Amino acid sequence: MAQITSLNLLDVERFESPEILKKLALSSRRLAELKGIAVEK
Repeated sequence: MAQITSLNLLDVERFESPEILKKLALSSRRLAELKGIAVEK
C-alpha cells in the first residue's frame, strides 16, 4: 500500500509553476461563481 506524504513535507516550489497558478486562479473564480449561485437559491 502506498504511503501518503504529509502536506507539511511537500516541496512548495514544485507547485508554483505558471500552469498551476493559472489553474488555481481559474478554480478560485469558478468556486466564487458557484457560491454566488448557491446564495441566490
